[in-house]
Amino acid sequence: MGTNYNRGLIKQVEELTQENERLICENRSLRAENKELREQLSDMKTAMEAAITKLTTEIERLKAQINKDSGNSSKPPSQDGYKRVQNSREPSGRKSGGQQGHIGKRLELPKNLDELAEKGYARRELNDHTKGAGSYVTRYTMDIDIVLVVTEHRYAKGSAPKGAKVTYGEKIKAITALLSTEGIIAEERLSDFFNEVTCGAIKLSDATIEKFLTELSENLGPELEAIETSLLNGSVAHTDDTPIRCTQKPDYGDAEPVLRTSEHGSQSAYIRTYSNPTATLYTANTQKKR
Repeated sequence: MGTNYNRGLIKQVEELTQENERLICENRSLRAENKELREQLSDMKTAMEAAITKLTTEIERLKAQINKDSGNSSKPPSQDGYKRVQNSREPSGRKSGGQQGHIGKRLELPKNLDELAEKGYARRELNDHTKGAGSYVTRYTMDIDIVLVVTEHRYAKGSAPKGAKVTYGEKIKAITALLSTEGIIAEERLSDFFNEVTCGAIKLSDATIEKFLTELSENLGPELEAIETSLLNGSVAHTDDTPIRCTQKPDYGDAEPVLRTSEHGSQSAYIRTYSNPTATLYTANTQKKR
């Protein structure tokens, strides 16, 4: 009986020893796995810190770029955009609009109306609503009248100037140049404008509009020389570049330069300003001044 007990005790010790060795191996494996996970966690932490630092740097760069304006960088004022201006005025409690005693401004007849009418720049008309009354008061309306004017020119046989039988007059050329160069109406819509106001009688083509502007440019030589002389002889000159986007660029070949449409969409160009207190000159440039 004692022998069986000893055998059973030895068997239990052997089983406990094997279990202990198994646990030791498992513990060693868990420690190695734990060490590996710690190393991975450390690498991930380092990578996250680097990513956060990079993102923080990029955010600061973008914020600095957004906050740049013409006052703290070399950006031109045209790129400042719209900013909300803080109203520093204190409320007065008064109603909006002109206050009592304020000298108002009303629409009045031009003081040189008689001179304009005499030169043909204005026309007087009368609309009598009195029905024969002896006394009356006067009110005026001012308007403009746009009407097609066709002038017939007669020449003795053999003395008529060469060229087309019907041509455009100087007034329509002047109006085209004014509306186009001042940016009032886009050049591609000028034809529609004249078509509407003349009830379809005048339909300017793009080539005709370009011809009008070219003639104006060629006739501005003396004016440009006077402006350039004033700028060169002035004691102070201001220069500035305004960036724009355009779809055409000059092609300088053997012949005279012509504008060609870009095949790659819009491209950068610059409107350069030269000015002093008495003269201003604008030029179009493909590159910014250096």
